[in-house]
Amino acid sequence: MNATISKYFILILILCWTIHVEAQQDFTSAQELYEQGKYISAIDYLQSLEIRHAADLTLEGDAHHKLGDYETAVESYTQALAREDEQVYAMMRRGAAYLELGEFAFALRDIKKALRMWPDHPEANFYMGNICYDQDDMRNAVKYYKEALKSKPTYPQAQYMLG
Repeated sequence: MNATISKYFILILILCWTIHVEAQQDFTSAQELYEQGKYISAIDYLQSLEIRHAADLTLEGDAHHKLGDYETAVESYTQALAREDEQVYAMMRRGAAYLELGEFAFALRDIKKALRMWPDHPEANFYMGNICYDQDDMRNAVKYYKEALKSKPTYPQAQYMLG
């Protein structure tokens, strides 16, 4: 009986590993489309997947964000966070999309949470700087832009905003 259980256990492990490898290949293919600037193709590819992981949904949100479809980006990031609620990148990017939509309270909530999870994340600090800038709080905007540059000294957007 133990030999039968061991065989099934090994088969289950092999099946799980195969699914993991296929999912990673799917993500890599979608990421290549995204990096080539083929955002609609990346979205179509990701939406064709049977199983959607947080990383897939975050990448889909990024593609919508690049296309200026911030509402759909927010939906994708929210779905990603429903699968993995401590994903700092999806939280930070959703905050950035909310900022583009003029939803400052939601943007502030997400960016603050992202900064609690990863205080020196350059993009999260940059977006917090943008929130402060949009609220005419220049002292804190400068503080956050400088914090972004501490983590990423060649961050062109942060350098521009400080200029």
